[in-house]
Amino acid sequence: MTRLLLDVSGHGYGHLAQSAPAVNALAKRRPDLDLTVRADLPASLLRERLAMPFRHLAIRPDPGLVMGDALTVDRAASLARYREFHRDWDSAIAAEAAWQEQEGFDLVLADVAYRSLAGAARAGVAAAALSSLDWASVFQHYLGDRPGAGPIHDQILAAYRQARVFLQPVPHMPMDDLANRREVGPISPPPERDPAALKRGLAGHRGLGLVSMGGIPFPLDPAQWPEDPDTLWVVAGALAERADQRDPADLTIPPLELLAAADTVVTKPGYATFAEAACQGVDVLYIPRGDWPEEPYLIDWIRRHARAASLTREALADGAFIERARDLKDCPRPRRPECSGAADAATALAALLP
Repeated sequence: MTRLLLDVSGHGYGHLAQSAPAVNALAKRRPDLDLTVRADLPASLLRERLAMPFRHLAIRPDPGLVMGDALTVDRAASLARYREFHRDWDSAIAAEAAWQEQEGFDLVLADVAYRSLAGAARAGVAAAALSSLDWASVFQHYLGDRPGAGPIHDQILAAYRQARVFLQPVPHMPMDDLANRREVGPISPPPERDPAALKRGLAGHRGLGLVSMGGIPFPLDPAQWPEDPDTLWVVAGALAERADQRDPADLTIPPLELLAAADTVVTKPGYATFAEAACQGVDVLYIPRGDWPEEPYLIDWIRRHARAASLTREALADGAFIERARDLKDCPRPRRPECSGAADAATALAALLP
């Protein structure tokens, strides 16, 4: 039996969307894989993404950021959370190392928690990071000028440097401070159902659109949108009496299947939705966050690999995005990227196992 600890940040759902396909690919190579997932995420979401049995420890493994909504960082609350997380840091690392030794893990994979990486290094357990961003860079961007931020940043960076390898799925931040970084291809799981058949079943002769701002709440009022005779829009809060709207809660279809079947997705810049849309040939309308440090790399990549355009918050609020979605269809479709990241990551992880 090979024991794997998957440590997943609960900052949205994108970290799980990156790491789960890599773990699924690794499990095909190592059928004896015994998986523990430490994540403050719904068990239903883990079951949706992971293709094997697992033990779930519903614990937040890193601070992430406190969000006012899907686009806005609460800096003061985020700094307080980091200060608390890093209090008695050396004792916390010692406790983490002792727990990993007691559990008998053969490998730790973090996306992109960092205390587990430092604990693994102390315990002598092989460890790898996998993410398109690192919290050291994000922390420095938002909080690096705050009192006491320097030692916290240094501890985060030191933990990442202790990983055997930091796998960077395309597209990703540069992370120039990490000498152990290694690029892998874009990560997107293949849909389990036939997207064309799923689309016909849901939308009939209409197009299919998905409005999804990720795993962090964002206020929407679909009642304000003009009726769309051409597209069925799947969006939280959809009006039951309208033929052009459906609420995803009324469907039994996982979001990943919906995204693969959609013609257009309306979202914020985030790794999972961008990579999966480009790999599945789905048009993308996005509302820029403005100050998210990963955003320039995501936007540059999606514009090269999908029909994509930016939106304002106002265009999402009043439904003007519907016309923008029509306009995108007149643009040439770029060539889809080769989405080899899950297999690439599995190869790198397998090399760390006994």
